[in-house]
Amino acid sequence: MPVSGPWSYPERIAVVGDLGLTYNTTTTIGHSTSNDPDLVLLIGDVTYANLYLTNGTGSDCSCSFPHSPIHETYQPQWDYWGRFMENLISKVPIMVIEGNHEIEEQAENKTFVAYSSRFALPSEESGSSSTLYYSFHAGGIHFIMLGAYIDFTKSGKQYKWLEQDLAMAGSYLTSTLV
Repeated sequence: MPVSGPWSYPERIAVVGDLGLTYNTTTTIGHSTSNDPDLVLLIGDVTYANLYLTNGTGSDCSCSFPHSPIHETYQPQWDYWGRFMENLISKVPIMVIEGNHEIEEQAENKTFVAYSSRFALPSEESGSSSTLYYSFHAGGIHFIMLGAYIDFTKSGKQYKWLEQDLAMAGSYLTSTLV
């Protein structure tokens, strides 16, 4: 990855969504790895852990017991995914944004807990109060990662943060905004 600066750029960026952990995942990651990316952007629906019951068997919905205090989601699926991805993400930076399968509602209506706990995201560094939206630099490119499953109305925190981030983006002297 090139040092951040207005005229340095990553040569190859892999953009991947709906990855999960299937035969198709193997093919997708194989193609990504063979193309030697400088950066991987994972744009939601990381593991599909919410589609498994706590015993690891499949479920036809994201919560089989909607009135229980602990909703169904299979956390070992996250661990399996992490081990599978280790060969790629130990060598290439990865930036992630959540998808609907990362909501995983838990006790006390907490959401996105597994997602927020497993990825080191530059939320604070970019002035964001949430791991669900943030920005970062890769070479001369300023990337903005926005959450689709939280409030994005003009009165919401994400929108207000976006306005501030866009206003500051010009002062970064980057030549590209994504």
